[in-house]
Amino acid sequence: MNEHIVEQRITGEYFYSLTRTVIETGDCISLTVYGIRIFNDNEQAFVEDISCDLQEVRELFLLAVEEQLFPEHLFDVVEDHLS
Repeated sequence: MNEHIVEQRITGEYFYSLTRTVIETGDCISLTVYGIRIFNDNEQAFVEDISCDLQEVRELFLLAVEEQLFPEHLFDVVEDHLS
């Protein structure tokens, strides 16, 4: 896997990163997925494969930044978004 930062913001005490990761499947097929990482010096949360749709993940990323989402809430917010 090869992770790249697409966009990054700093709000309050956290860094927020929108990431792009290329995943190689067992059939030698490459799949690009987008995720969100929230971190500071003491804590971190990362969901690397939210969706293949950059715009969808970017909207969720911008909402996380706007609401100053804490890392411990990232998994629940992503789960709610996907359901």
